Amino acid sequence: MTTTPTTTTTTTTTTTLSALIVGVLADGMIDSNEVSQLRASVYSDGEVDADEVRALLSVAEEDVSFSGNAESEFTELVSDAVYSYAAADGEIDNEEASVIRTAIENDGQVSYIEEMVLRRLLSSSATMPSDFRQWATSAVDDSTVSV
Repeated sequence: MTTTPTTTTTTTTTTTLSALIVGVLADGMIDSNEVSQLRASVYSDGEVDADEVRALLSVAEEDVSFSGNAESEFTELVSDAVYSYAAADGEIDNEEASVIRTAIENDGQVSYIEEMVLRRLLSSSATMPSDFRQWATSAVDDSTVSV
């Protein structure tokens, strides 16, 4: 029996997501329809991978405006995706913690959306590396902290 490597699916999904993000950011405004398109792309294969988490967190760092309810919808999408990637199995491992922390620290600040992601992870019952928990707690305590 021949199986298709999952890396092909992941690469295709990530490429599609990247192209979608470029389009979403082109006008500097994110609307509900675009959030729905991002959600459909991220969950198209039934899983959220590290590249998708990095991509969504990079959008969370952008200086964009939101129309209507799009900001809360996008915040929910990012929070759900990061949780699905890292904490849904009850444990955030070192690799997952590293992906999340590196993506959030990318611009040296913790955005509101990133703070909401960290709050969700911290409030989950998932176990996580103690250094990640300490860093996340500090970031949430002072969301304007430079990282």
